[in-house]
Amino acid sequence: MTSNTVNTTSTDEQDVAADLAEVNAYKKLRNAHLRSGVAIYELVFLMRYDTSSQDAAAFYNKIVDIINNFGGEVKGCEYWGLRHLAYKIKKNENAHYYCLHYSVPVASNGALNIELTRNLKVSENIIRHIVIRLSDIDQTKKDIIPTANPGSTDKRDAIYDKAYEVWR
Repeated sequence: MTSNTVNTTSTDEQDVAADLAEVNAYKKLRNAHLRSGVAIYELVFLMRYDTSSQDAAAFYNKIVDIINNFGGEVKGCEYWGLRHLAYKIKKNENAHYYCLHYSVPVASNGALNIELTRNLKVSENIIRHIVIRLSDIDQTKKDIIPTANPGSTDKRDAIYDKAYEVWR
């Protein structure tokens, strides 16, 4: 009797290994930025629904100029679309959502955030905003989210680590 055994590795194991390699590459990149004294931020702001595209572009350019003047670098801007708000904010029921990722040297991030906050509060087209320092989240997330186990076939661990990926 001969047995027909196939000696192949599972595609799930290969996928997990590839995901782990990507996660480890991201962690090296993130740690290099932390050591270099660069802070990574995310700015999310809600703009009034009746704002024209020219006004939105002008405001975006103003924000980018402020970040560049403080030695920062804009990594990208995402438009999340016009969305219905859960409750009225300043008599608005809908708003345009924007998400801006940027990095700035640690030496000037305090002054930059003060200037950004001042400009966001003064603008009548901005309903709400929040500035989040992602490098702080990356430092503390290892206590909250489990890391991937090399022998695990469960992809969830690697996916949790990749969910915080900022640099694409």
